[in-house]
Amino acid sequence: MKVLSIVFVFLFGCIIATPLIFIDTKSTVSETEKRPLSNIPVSPLIRDGKLNAEYLTAMPKTIDNYLNDRFAFRKNYIALMSDFDYFVMRKKHNKSVLAGKDNWLFYIKRDVGNSFSDFFKQNLLTDTYVQAIIDKIAEVSSFCEEQGIVFLCLIAPEKHAVYPEKYPFPQPTGLSRTDQIMNALGEGLREQVLYPRDYLISKKAEHTQPLFYPSGTHWNQLGAYYVSQLIYDKLKPVFPDIPKTEYQFTAYPDAGEDSIAYLALNKKRYETPFELLNVEPVDNWENHYRYLKRSMPRNTDANGAPQYAEPGRYNAVTENRDSGLPRALVFRDSYFLTLEPFTSCIFSFAEYVWDDNSKKNYDYIRSRKPDVFIWEFGERGLGQVPTVSYGGKK
Repeated sequence: MKVLSIVFVFLFGCIIATPLIFIDTKSTVSETEKRPLSNIPVSPLIRDGKLNAEYLTAMPKTIDNYLNDRFAFRKNYIALMSDFDYFVMRKKHNKSVLAGKDNWLFYIKRDVGNSFSDFFKQNLLTDTYVQAIIDKIAEVSSFCEEQGIVFLCLIAPEKHAVYPEKYPFPQPTGLSRTDQIMNALGEGLREQVLYPRDYLISKKAEHTQPLFYPSGTHWNQLGAYYVSQLIYDKLKPVFPDIPKTEYQFTAYPDAGEDSIAYLALNKKRYETPFELLNVEPVDNWENHYRYLKRSMPRNTDANGAPQYAEPGRYNAVTENRDSGLPRALVFRDSYFLTLEPFTSCIFSFAEYVWDDNSKKNYDYIRSRKPDVFIWEFGERGLGQVPTVSYGGKK
């Protein structure tokens, strides 16, 4: 009995000590929480011949933070508790994510466009701000006209704008911020601005599969396909030789291609996979274009975070087999990632610029000599449009 007690105490001690024995001393960032992990500051215990009182006072709290951030198997514990909250307690709400109907999730983080207020139409713009947005779009349009460049402005709608019925609350009637802009556009400028919300809504009934990722924020391949058809229709009268690609549609289970909402809940898997449609040319993408440049992660750090080879990590350059097609320059955000393959099929050369701000100016547009310039931004980014500066026209 005494031996059993000793064994029990020994095993209990090992269990208690395990988080400290295998403490994580290498990680620098918590990818789940998007913050740096605590470190013990390096500071002398003795300073000027005296005990460093400031260091000693802060030490208990510092050590506590260090151990809380780095105890063994912390990542596994967070994942386990996340699964428990999600699958057992059915907790699907936080400050970043709102659970909708039929297991749909909506990203509502306030510092990323405040989609929640947008849904309830609580963030309408003043007439002055509406005019400021229109003036900026008109400025870019005027520059392109002077340079002989065809200009298109694409405003990517929020998921809730296309699928309001999946939101857990009814949507108020009336205009949205984007409606304010579209209604105030002059006739000429309206022809250059695409806001595909209504068109995407009209296409929902043609498929049982969604046009947006139910667990993410963006349109999926099916949604991007329909948006690409609008771009094609806009450009075809000006460039009659752009080809009409024949596409095939294949159902597949969503493997989490766009899972920002799930990641905000510390989730990396689904309760029930959604069926989506893969869209690709019947003769494959490779027969239409190739990448000349595509900045992708070169490797990963010790925490699994991507390490990029160069600035402009989301930029790409594509080349079409048909060199007689128009050339394009696209200033874009994340919504255009899924559109990229479709538009690359109708341009002989296309450069897609996202996060390299050194290229986002009139001088760069002029130097690239594109036939088509597309400025795409998400509906959530409307408020930032008047602050966009391309360096002034020269």
